[in-house]
Amino acid sequence: MRVLCFDVMIDKMMNFVNEVGAESVTLDKLLAESDFVTIHVPLLPQTKHMFNAHIIAKMKKGSYIINAAAEES
Repeated sequence: MRVLCFDVMIDKMMNFVNEVGAESVTLDKLLAESDFVTIHVPLLPQTKHMFNAHIIAKMKKGSYIINAAAEES
């Protein structure tokens, strides 16, 4: 399985990305090429509405979103 990832703080995550064999890409590339997109961000003012109609329209036809995000506790 090919694993793509996008993170705005990728510099802090590169060791993990390399360790698991993932490929860091732009958000547009991730959306265009992924069969499944999982979201793992806390609900913050900066992330609220992060996945909107404009972003979803960039997704590969027939792909799925899995929302694993959580409200900040």
